[in-house]
Amino acid sequence: MAEQKNSWTSLSTGARIGIIAAGILIIALLVWLLMSLGGGGGSTPEPTATAGATADVPAVATADTDGSTGSGDGTDDSTSIVIPTAAPGLPMVVANSPTNIRGGPSTDYNVIGFMNQSDSAEVIGINQDNTWYAIKIPTSPQGSGWVFGQLVTATDVAGIPVIAAPPLPAPTTAPPVVITDWKGEYFDNRDLSGDPVLVRNDAAIDFNWGAASPAPEVPAQNWSARWTISRNAPAGLYTISAWVDDGVRV
Repeated sequence: MAEQKNSWTSLSTGARIGIIAAGILIIALLVWLLMSLGGGGGSTPEPTATAGATADVPAVATADTDGSTGSGDGTDDSTSIVIPTAAPGLPMVVANSPTNIRGGPSTDYNVIGFMNQSDSAEVIGINQDNTWYAIKIPTSPQGSGWVFGQLVTATDVAGIPVIAAPPLPAPTTAPPVVITDWKGEYFDNRDLSGDPVLVRNDAAIDFNWGAASPAPEVPAQNWSARWTISRNAPAGLYTISAWVDDGVRV
């Protein structure tokens, strides 16, 4: 049997080099293709920014001690207040969160202004309990306002003077109720005891409150009401009827 020569040894040196070069090229192409499919090639993709949740600063409301916008008597005088930014080196506070500015060092005082988060203001004093800072507000009626110390970060406030609290605003007196029809007296209990929480003129006793309350001052459950009226009626026989879904007394 004739001896078969090895085909590799029969190739010339130039042919061998060509085969090796072709193999290297094929391997390089495969590596490039795998890198392209796997994301390893090309430029690095830029990260996509994701919008974070934002919250509008409420003009009225928000957690009092003193972060909410409630006021001692329901009055908000904050519309005309402009707070100048504190100059560097002066005693100052920076709001850690939305913060009310009040007319005095207590939530019993009216809201006269508002600091957004990171707003700054010059400090001119502190209350006797070291809990509220007085800040400079030239446009306020008294030239200053008060912020709760736990809602701000204070700097350079060593040695600031103690400022006495201004007088509390006078309580507003509700105008007298004019009764021309039925005098409705509403109580926050079931037995008409104590003072009524609401007195008003009711043109007629004809209501359907369902599960609701007669008024914001009256609870939705366990309340009572009394209606009285004065009329001159001629002598005769009268029938008084009542249709209710609860107790009634005539």
